[in-house]
Amino acid sequence: MNGGTGRIASGTPTGGAPGDPRQFRAEVGARRDAAEALRRDLSRQGVDVTELDHAIGQLQRLQESTDPGRTEELQAAIVSSLKNFEFNVWRKLNGDSGNRPALGAAAQVPPEYRAMVEEYYRSLARKSPR
Repeated sequence: MNGGTGRIASGTPTGGAPGDPRQFRAEVGARRDAAEALRRDLSRQGVDVTELDHAIGQLQRLQESTDPGRTEELQAAIVSSLKNFEFNVWRKLNGDSGNRPALGAAAQVPPEYRAMVEEYYRSLARKSPR
């Protein structure tokens, strides 16, 4: 949790009474407003905001959704759109310089942590929808 604000570290909006749809919609609306402000700023700078527009549309659908079963699906789609947008902005700003995003750690995991890291990745594989 984040300082008693009712926000889980994963970024999932929560708060108020458990399952309070008004609080959830208000938090999603605030995030949509922030995304729209970012969109305006970046658009003025000539950045392609197509993926961000897609995420904003999904935030709108999430805010209006009354189907709790669809919430997780919409959240996953929003995260995916935002990741694509972030990477495209990174590429535009960094061009083809030799500084590419790291795809993994270059250093070996210290032996005393290796078992925990392996278990972490196994747990991620078990949760994977693939």
